[in-house]
Amino acid sequence: MLWREFIKKYTTPHQRHRLIMLRESLVGPYSRITAKHRVLPDFIIIGGPRCGTTNLFNTLRHHPQIKTSRIKEVKFFNNDKKFNKGELFYRSYFPLKKHIKDNQIVGEASPNYFSIN
Repeated sequence: MLWREFIKKYTTPHQRHRLIMLRESLVGPYSRITAKHRVLPDFIIIGGPRCGTTNLFNTLRHHPQIKTSRIKEVKFFNNDKKFNKGELFYRSYFPLKKHIKDNQIVGEASPNYFSIN
């Protein structure tokens, strides 16, 4: 059972939010420390609002030959604050190289990359 499925089944919405925030406060710093050992994506899913990117992302993340970013919408390339932190910050969202098998690819989904401001 995936972590998110577990908390969805056994917690209230308020407890879920607190657990997600706690997890992110622990995972974020670890991911940034290990960023140089992480991969860059092989693909990026883009699209418009309400066009199925979440469904596609969730379907792909369950495929054995695909690994995904730790969150769905990284929003790196259209967020100056994140972009200015550089490549290592971007890498921090992806799996460690040692967890990627030869036949696996890595991707992310940030539908708002498609938006024009």
